Amino acid sequence: MLTINLTDKEFWQSGAEGYIFFFWENLEGLAQHADIEYIEKNFYPHLKAVLKKYKFEGKRGQVYTLTAPGEGGITQFIFIGLGKPGKKSHNDLETLRRAVGTGINILKKNYIEQAIVNLPVEGSCGISAEELLRQMAITALMASYEFNMFKSGKDAADEWKGVLNVKIPTDKKGNFAQALQQAMIVGEAINQARSWCDMPANVLTPTYLSQE
Repeated sequence: MLTINLTDKEFWQSGAEGYIFFFWENLEGLAQHADIEYIEKNFYPHLKAVLKKYKFEGKRGQVYTLTAPGEGGITQFIFIGLGKPGKKSHNDLETLRRAVGTGINILKKNYIEQAIVNLPVEGSCGISAEELLRQMAITALMASYEFNMFKSGKDAADEWKGVLNVKIPTDKKGNFAQALQQAMIVGEAINQARSWCDMPANVLTPTYLSQE
């Protein structure tokens, strides 16, 4: 289960347990406050050397998770590679969507309950900031899907419940709240349809479906 919120608070003051970053192959960040130098200076000295040692270069599909002490506990920095910068087209958008899905799967796997990600700079994939938010939120909801109808007891109690905060730019006017609401409707509808598909035939009867 995933909840998505918008925030305009300072990215580094969010107190999140997990920070998700997307990088092109040259380790250039896709959003503000995401460059390696900032993280290295304020959170993790010698970060470049660590990434080099473990061969994280920002190539498409590369993932590296770094654990560091944070305020009040442990902080997880999740670096996800996007590959070579494209021509700001639908191909870049699909790469970003896949990277978002990867990020959510890492949060689930590590039971990270509070995470934050920066909304990419407008035009990064050839679309508006509002559409970027819509696409990211829909993808995040789809990636968070689990069929848990028959879970009970400890299995139900252990179900991941995460919160993803999306940092929106304070200098950009836009109806981000409406974009997120639209994404929630689409994402939840997709997951509901997937849930019906996963139900056994003796449960998803015509009567049951008519009452949904």
